[in-house]
Amino acid sequence: MNIFIEPDFTSDYQKSPLLLIDIGASGGLEDNWKPAEKYLKVLGFEPDKTAWEKLSKQKEENYKYLNTGLYSKKGSVDFNIAKKQKVSSIYSPNLKLLNQFPEVDRFEIIETVKIEVDSLDNVLEESNIENPDFIKLDTQGSELDILKGGINTLKSDILGLEIEVEFANMYEDQHLFSDVDMFVRENGFYLFDIQRFYFKRKMGMTLGRSKGQIAFGNTLYFVGVDKFKEIIDRINDPEKKKNKALKAFSICFLYGYYDYALELLMSIEGVFSNEEVCTIKAWMGKKFWVRKFIPNFKGRYKLALFFFWFWKIFQPAYNSWGISDEKLGNL
Repeated sequence: MNIFIEPDFTSDYQKSPLLLIDIGASGGLEDNWKPAEKYLKVLGFEPDKTAWEKLSKQKEENYKYLNTGLYSKKGSVDFNIAKKQKVSSIYSPNLKLLNQFPEVDRFEIIETVKIEVDSLDNVLEESNIENPDFIKLDTQGSELDILKGGINTLKSDILGLEIEVEFANMYEDQHLFSDVDMFVRENGFYLFDIQRFYFKRKMGMTLGRSKGQIAFGNTLYFVGVDKFKEIIDRINDPEKKKNKALKAFSICFLYGYYDYALELLMSIEGVFSNEEVCTIKAWMGKKFWVRKFIPNFKGRYKLALFFFWFWKIFQPAYNSWGISDEKLGNL
């Protein structure tokens, strides 16, 4: 999967790679961002020292990981290290709810440590990090707190967000999807997709079909057209305008939204020459799905339904109690 318009804009990508802010970076770069590796810089944040040490052993020169906790403001908070590291959080697990589902022991708190935290805006300013492009956020309940501490960054530079959110109160006093969604929308972003994760209860786990209660999900937001135009207009250097726009297109390509990339392209004037606009359109025109060539024949719906239910029978489930949508985005 190629998300870069090459060779026509290779020099632009080399001069100004995509800058991903990966908050809650345990495990390293997610698979869905691997197609961006060719022209990618990563600034990752991981408060768990053990997980951070593993990340720091990676030798990619464009990857930098900080053993720093982020929050709405500078200070210190308790960090609960769980039996399963990836569910560690500054919030305590809501055992009243979690006990209804299998494998609750993964939320068992092994140790609670006091960690220093700071806001994203402060850390980026102190580290002289400018012009980030995308934020990936997975911090087990504290996502809204961190977004509030990065409000200046959200307003000035960010083209898109991938945020893990909870629909069920898996942690005590945490913010849920509705809270995060309202905040993000108020700051000029639009929801494009949700990858949903469902849990079945221990009681009756084998009863019925495989879908249980929606527990959490990964959400995808893109900057709105008006805000995108504002971001481009604030940039004075013509070359930097072009670089920022190209990165916005690549982010859309990464998640499969070629139609939105085209809308962004057509919303700005004077950034690309007529020849460059034609080149970008021609490149996008080659990206189509096989479905385009399948006619609407009689019985198509029933055939699709047959294969859909066949897929449902064989759909992988985590230990027979957890299922999810296959991917985030239009892929």
